[in-house]
Amino acid sequence: MAKILTVVGATGIQGGSVVAAALKDKIYKVRGITRNVNSDAAKALKAKGVEVVAADVNDVDSIVKAFEGSTAIYALTNFFEPFLTADAEEAIKVEELQGTNLAKAALKTMSLEHYVWSTLPDTKRITDGEIEVPHFAAKSRVNTFIKKHEELAKKTTLFFVASYASNILSPVFKPIEVPAANLNIQLHPVGPSTPHTLLGSPTNIGLFVLAVLHQPSLTLSPSTPAVLAATEILSYAKYLELWGKVAGKRTAYVQTTLGDTEKVWGKWASEIGAMSLFWEKAGSRAWEASGGERTIGRVELGLRVKGEEGANVDAEEGMLVGTEEVWRGMEW
Repeated sequence: MAKILTVVGATGIQGGSVVAAALKDKIYKVRGITRNVNSDAAKALKAKGVEVVAADVNDVDSIVKAFEGSTAIYALTNFFEPFLTADAEEAIKVEELQGTNLAKAALKTMSLEHYVWSTLPDTKRITDGEIEVPHFAAKSRVNTFIKKHEELAKKTTLFFVASYASNILSPVFKPIEVPAANLNIQLHPVGPSTPHTLLGSPTNIGLFVLAVLHQPSLTLSPSTPAVLAATEILSYAKYLELWGKVAGKRTAYVQTTLGDTEKVWGKWASEIGAMSLFWEKAGSRAWEASGGERTIGRVELGLRVKGEEGANVDAEEGMLVGTEEVWRGMEW
């Protein structure tokens, strides 16, 4: 009987990447979960041989049914969907409920061998209660829920996903053109040396997830508390400098206050600013798991980035795509 990999949010960015990688890998029968099985995106997945099923992450029973028979599950939630129309606290409540529902359904999936939970670190623990980043908060609470249930915890890989290269187009990160100065600037409430951990292309997510699933002796080991999906770490200043080089623009990094950025972007500045302040304070501890253990990354998983020293140019199809390469494929 074929092993089933069930992917939550199969028509989205993360889920779509996992589905695409799994279809190429051909080890699993792929099941995609979506809210609307009649959407064009869902129909496109069906045409590729994906079993598409409907489920609502707000309804545990529907998730239990969708998970039935799964060998492996890739589960995720989206803080920013409720955040579009609600404040941060309400979005946290919605996301925590959804993440807990997914975990509860996984607990009821008797066939389950590996649960990959797309999540983020506990910023309050790492900063001794000083900083809580809203879009990290619910995910870390679900981490705690999972760890309280040993039968699920021993099957779970906490999967930390770094920032997409395309986030350069989002509020707060998109460079601001200042024609009078012939400059493009970024405004952030942190110093220019603050580390910014980058995923590169979202297509990398699927490669990471398949590497996680293929190496359970590593990724389900008690000594591996979490996996970080990232290609590189740049300082905030180097991040902007790299974009300027690719786009052919003069740039300047401007450090300001959180309050000033909130005057420009409102709640988005509060959200992203909290994350930036966390990264500045946490430094090398930013991606710690809940017990303070070291998180493993692409090197331990055997993944290489296209163009890096020692990479085999004849095997680039299975390699990760870094931030610079993504930006070079975009119009500026």
